[in-house]
Amino acid sequence: MYIDLGAERMIAAEREGQTIAIEVKSFIGTSTISEFHTAVGQFINYRYALEEIGSE
Repeated sequence: MYIDLGAERMIAAEREGQTIAIEVKSFIGTSTISEFHTAVGQFINYRYALEEIGSE
């Protein structure tokens, strides 16, 4: 699986021993709902991939 880390803007932070990454998305396409569904699908894929590699 290839994860596109070429986000418009990526933010990483650490708090209480946990690392978080935030990808800022914009919904400027012709269909806001379609853009939203794509973002949710990416989130699910990212979460699954991180669980598989045992990443925090």
